Amino acid sequence: MTHNIPINQIIETIKQRQPNLVSIQLPEGLKRKAQKLSETIEEKTNTHTLISGDPCYGACDIEDWELKKLGVDLIIHLGHSEIPLNTEIEVVYYDIQLETDLNNLITQVTKKLDKKVGLITTIQHHHLLQDIKQKLSENNIKTAIGHGDNAIAKPGQVLGCNFSATDIDVDQYLYIGTGNFHPTGVAYSTNKPVIILDPEKQEIREIKDTENFQKKRYATIAKAQKASTIGVILGTKTGQTRKKLAIQIKERLKKEEYKATVITMEEVTPNRLLQLGYDAYINTGCPRITYDDQKRYRKPILTPNEHEILVGDRDWSDLKFDEIRRK
Repeated sequence: MTHNIPINQIIETIKQRQPNLVSIQLPEGLKRKAQKLSETIEEKTNTHTLISGDPCYGACDIEDWELKKLGVDLIIHLGHSEIPLNTEIEVVYYDIQLETDLNNLITQVTKKLDKKVGLITTIQHHHLLQDIKQKLSENNIKTAIGHGDNAIAKPGQVLGCNFSATDIDVDQYLYIGTGNFHPTGVAYSTNKPVIILDPEKQEIREIKDTENFQKKRYATIAKAQKASTIGVILGTKTGQTRKKLAIQIKERLKKEEYKATVITMEEVTPNRLLQLGYDAYINTGCPRITYDDQKRYRKPILTPNEHEILVGDRDWSDLKFDEIRRK
């Protein structure tokens, strides 16, 4: 697979806006592209550049507060689609397309699809969606593509914290992308099977149920029931801050006689939580911290929905996947 960096578009954007200092922000898989891009920008414009060496987990992860102190007046953010945020610095987003041949995989996957299928993907593969839809139609497979809420830039797109594009009447989903996090979240939140067409591994696999995932979450909630002190994590990344929710959770925990406080954190790591010393945590930041990284932490970390089970406001059978939706 190859990444297509829209260098000419980026240069044109910079020439139009005429910033004095530009920051280039990329996810880990694109970091090695930054040096050449920086050199090209400085060569073809009258602009100085900074490359962000920090991790970038999504369009919500913008370093605007920090960069403003350095005099940055434009952020070029690559690899993610724009979501509605109020930032201190103008941010221009460029989603990076991954080019690959999927013909053999499409032929394989048609044998597994026999009902109405919802097509979903991440922004890197979104340009392939209509072609896949057409080829499935030629094989008499009915498909649908949802539009999602305001956080979703393009139809059929899913984020790690937002599956609103799955709110459509289908029997199963076909996910075009890599990894299992997104399709597992979709399967869990919709209670429908998800077939994965993986362009990177060039394979087809399936998520039929999420029983093991559910058991792990139940075990984490049960472990948190033994806590007396609970830290409510308030993420300070621009697109992950849920301050009102964090304060509400703290007050609700206190009513159940837990010793609870709100903790602001820009980056959540096992060592930082270990130093804080709470018995358990409720995470109002990025949901992937709770789901993907739980095994890295010694103390249980719950989602806001799981906190409701902890305090008795939600039934155990009504466990929901944590999403950050934007109306």
